[in-house]
Amino acid sequence: MNSLSEKIVHFLANLPHFQADEQEGVLVAVRLTDGSVFASQSDEEDGGNGILTVYWQGDRTRKTTVMGASIASVEIVEACRYWVDTGIHKDLQETVQFMFKHYQFKTGQNLYCDTEEDSFVPKFMRPFFKDMGLEVIKKFIGL
Repeated sequence: MNSLSEKIVHFLANLPHFQADEQEGVLVAVRLTDGSVFASQSDEEDGGNGILTVYWQGDRTRKTTVMGASIASVEIVEACRYWVDTGIHKDLQETVQFMFKHYQFKTGQNLYCDTEEDSFVPKFMRPFFKDMGLEVIKKFIGL
């Protein structure tokens, strides 16, 4: 496991909604919820950028090339939601931050996570702005 994309696939395969598998002699991460397959690329194809090939719902004719960091950040948040919902962890933001740091340790690549401290809106005002944003969207689409 040398390339960045291989490290990313290995990391994904260890999340709770993934399973490690070997296809065509390559380690892949299979998402259990829909069967999508995340495969690493060779160093020549990847260029050291952590690029993955995704076969949607496991269909070899429906493939996309994606930045591994983009997929990893989404899948890490999904795993953290699962852990919070099942009571394994209590705080989603704290768990995401921990897992982003763990991802960086395992792959050497940084992921960024917005925190409440990064927000320009004071904490007590957030529910108001959230509700106001929903109302603006409803008016925009004509509801």
